[in-house]
Amino acid sequence: MRLEPLLKKIHIYLGLILIVPLIIFAVSGFILNHRWPLWETWEQRVETVEQIEIEVPQAGNSAEKAKAILAQLGLKGEISLFVHEPENNKLRVMAHRPGHIYDINLELGSGSGSLKRTRTDGWFVLRDLHKLAGLHSGLKEKKNWGWTLVWSAVMDLSALAMLVLVATGAYLMVKRNRKIISYGVLVMAAGGAVSLWIVLMLSVF
Repeated sequence: MRLEPLLKKIHIYLGLILIVPLIIFAVSGFILNHRWPLWETWEQRVETVEQIEIEVPQAGNSAEKAKAILAQLGLKGEISLFVHEPENNKLRVMAHRPGHIYDINLELGSGSGSLKRTRTDGWFVLRDLHKLAGLHSGLKEKKNWGWTLVWSAVMDLSALAMLVLVATGAYLMVKRNRKIISYGVLVMAAGGAVSLWIVLMLSVF
């Protein structure tokens, strides 16, 4: 197969395969960049607190103990906090998944305590998806939820896809007539110059 038809297919189908995550990242990035009332809905979150009593796990590292606690409560998510304070007889675990935050406070001796659930709306789900990389955790065990690993891989593929789309688009442009190439090079140079100027203003001057 000739290179040009192959790259054209890659350009088209790669964009179609990853169209949903690319749209999610574009929309959520716009949301994170602007504080508009439409999606500033944290005040409308729903919080519930319930009393719980579980068996506090004794074996394992922080992530394993936290997962055992979540499993007893039927919860799943990326564990972001594990605070063990034997001197105060307290244990705290926090976990989250898009649209949900779980805050668990326990007494070490009895295993009794409270579970606070916070439910947010779809706007915050988009924000969570944009930031769900599993690296903003207080634990050494990053990306400790299986679906965090999956979504992280999707983010990596989307980033690589954008590079491939740019490269294949530039190549296909070069294969066109000279007039299109001239305009394309001019546009790329202008865009690159403006972006470089912004970067320099942000980081150097």
